[in-house]
Amino acid sequence: MNECVCSIIMPVFNGEKYISSSLDSILAQKTTYPFEIIIVNDGSTDATNEIVRNYADKFNHIVLLNNEKNYGKGYSFQRAYAKARGRYFHVLDADDVFTNTNKLHKQIDFLEKNPDFIAVCHNTFLVYPENEISILINIFEERIFSYEQCILNEIYAHTSAIMYRKIVDKLPEYFNLEAFRGDSAVFKFHLLKSKRKLKYFPDIHSIYYWNGGGIWNSLNAINQRELNVDILTQTQKYMIGNKSSPEWKTIQNNIDYLATIPIEHKNRKKIDMMSIISFCVRYCSQIFSDTSYFNAVFSSKVVDQIAETIGRWFILKQGLCLSDKPYNDVAVIALSVLNKTGGGIYAELQDLSKALLTKYKKVYVVSSEWLENNENDLHEAFDDPRIEVIKIDHSLNYLEKILALINIFYEIRGKVLYPFITHLDIPLNAAIQSGLFKTVIMDFCYDHGLVMGLNNSSIDSFIVKNDSQLDAINYHVTNANFTKCHPLLKDKFSTKIYIPYKNNILTTASASARVYKAKSNYIYEFIDVIIAIIGKTNGHHYHYGQLDRETIAFFQNKFDKAGIPFDHFIHIDWTDNLGLSMLNMGVDLFVSTFPICSARTVVEMMSAGIPIINHKVINPTIYPPADFCDPEQYLWSDMDDLKTIISSLNKVSLEKKSRSARQWFIKNNNYESHIDQFIQASGSPYSIVNNPSIYIYDYDRINGDHLLQRIFDSMQSI
Repeated sequence: MNECVCSIIMPVFNGEKYISSSLDSILAQKTTYPFEIIIVNDGSTDATNEIVRNYADKFNHIVLLNNEKNYGKGYSFQRAYAKARGRYFHVLDADDVFTNTNKLHKQIDFLEKNPDFIAVCHNTFLVYPENEISILINIFEERIFSYEQCILNEIYAHTSAIMYRKIVDKLPEYFNLEAFRGDSAVFKFHLLKSKRKLKYFPDIHSIYYWNGGGIWNSLNAINQRELNVDILTQTQKYMIGNKSSPEWKTIQNNIDYLATIPIEHKNRKKIDMMSIISFCVRYCSQIFSDTSYFNAVFSSKVVDQIAETIGRWFILKQGLCLSDKPYNDVAVIALSVLNKTGGGIYAELQDLSKALLTKYKKVYVVSSEWLENNENDLHEAFDDPRIEVIKIDHSLNYLEKILALINIFYEIRGKVLYPFITHLDIPLNAAIQSGLFKTVIMDFCYDHGLVMGLNNSSIDSFIVKNDSQLDAINYHVTNANFTKCHPLLKDKFSTKIYIPYKNNILTTASASARVYKAKSNYIYEFIDVIIAIIGKTNGHHYHYGQLDRETIAFFQNKFDKAGIPFDHFIHIDWTDNLGLSMLNMGVDLFVSTFPICSARTVVEMMSAGIPIINHKVINPTIYPPADFCDPEQYLWSDMDDLKTIISSLNKVSLEKKSRSARQWFIKNNNYESHIDQFIQASGSPYSIVNNPSIYIYDYDRINGDHLLQRIFDSMQSI
């Protein structure tokens, strides 16, 4: 018999509506540890047995046990416990779900490495049918709870959140008592028997669906008090026995305390999901109010967990079965917005869509309409008849967008999803759910700011451009695969020759699809560098990319103060072919914007054989242009260094750099090879580098209080 490390125990009675979603959330788990799922059908009178039998026929690690009649959850749990082969076990009710695909691996891994712990748990969203949420544990940092603290009831974790070390083969007979049917008895037994600690992680990795059912929820406040006292009394009698022991006295103190407090029904603080998402959007948009955030890459683990959990809720609520039909031979590109002047990503999306048609029968491009897209632009960009463009209604609210996207993805049932999520698109992030697609691959095209969805555990693989990206993401996420691949770029310049000093004077150029890249908050202002170059050459500088009136006026003022005519600075909004345009303009040297420059733009300059000058960033916080570039190209460190390099340029040195750039491009940017990597990008795991050269910063930590705490503290109880 195959090894089993963990046993997932599922007692179920009449669970036909939600059990598929619960099982799918377990089957989606990414772990190298083998596990089994033991389902005890407790005399169900609906289609539960048929549904589970279909799963068991497909997956040999699912075990189905049928009770002769409805014996109750306690009996069913005991039966599964005795059958369980794992050295750890986890209980999951048939209407609750795991929301993070790395949950089991993280918990098993912790118990494997920490034998002095009896259990490991995390936080949970309690979700109500009206799309409202409560948080179960108001603790927002990692904690270790000692044996004594656990006895004092300082922590309660929901069944869907806690994994135990299995310390006996069979539970004692007293578990047949009415008082020991629930999860409190399981917790206290393993705690008292082992006298070990508990580890708590604040992550939201499961949903407890409060639908009014269950033993506890069916009781009024008086009956709940009575049940609590009965559980504690029976614990003293059967699990402790010794009246002089500290444990007995602690529990007696608890019983005495319950007798002194007024009996009242406590309402949990509930927040509707729309308010939570709106709060998160405002929270994430703060990054745009401070340009210093553009000098680094950030992610919000909490926002990603909220999004992933809400998305999984809509799958549970609809009772979607993600294992009931095969994946179709189609691919999906999901995007937030399509901007024709949006830099390299526009061309990369076009190339990717066409490349996917070489492997799949059809490609869908699904727009979340985070920003309203022009329908003509979408159809112009994806004009092949085998590509179907789907736009959801821009006027939908956040929850309606999540639901619409999930249902579209469910109907398409594609083999692969490539999501391109803008910085604030929480609905698209929420709709990326494991099981809707066979594989989810993120092309990491983010060079600054907040990366939405980076911690979404449904993403299976990342396409990265270089080692610094790989090391940063691998250090930040869990259980991911990687494919290293330069930006997709066809060689369009095999016959177009770079000619230095075509204008008889040094001509330079730069490009940035976003205005802030040309005026970022950094040790040097980009326009000062351009002025310094023109001051040395008396030539012209072409800048490609969006510039608003305020920025142009600011640049002109700088030129006036430097005594240089502003007509030496020539602004071009954008062009579909940067390299060709610059060659036609007689550009001799491309000046990379800093600290942010598009990797694709740098590679395109090398394909055109245009020499490049990059800024040598000391201790970079984002991926510098030099990371994507021929190492023989020019590097400047300070303004004096820049002026020295510019003064030294001549036809011979520029021709040498041009040849080197072209040779590096040809060697490292085989389009056919790269496109094959893109569409075959299942990727491979890599060893984690403990000190990556560039970090992805935790946006939550630099913003003070834990985001969840801020959300729930800001709302009134409903």
